[in-house]
Amino acid sequence: MSQTFPYVLCPELLIPDFRRERPMLLLSIMTTSSWRDRPLQIILEKEYLNSLGARMVVKGEDSLDMLQSLLAHLAWSVDISTLNLSILSAWPRS
Repeated sequence: MSQTFPYVLCPELLIPDFRRERPMLLLSIMTTSSWRDRPLQIILEKEYLNSLGARMVVKGEDSLDMLQSLLAHLAWSVDISTLNLSILSAWPRS
């Protein structure tokens, strides 16, 4: 991920410290890295999205942890090789 998104830097922490200091980024990484166990990944993704919604929308929270977790999650969930970029060339320019 660091080659594609170098601005999502993971601190060198033990898991308990990571969980305490960067819980959303940890959950995003766990979700992304569980691709070999799809049922687990679905559970983690639902937990991530519920936590993100509760923190951002309900509580109005914002932090670097949440931003980086969202960037990591979006990088995983969007495969740029499948995007139809010709749509963008037809987009009206202002």
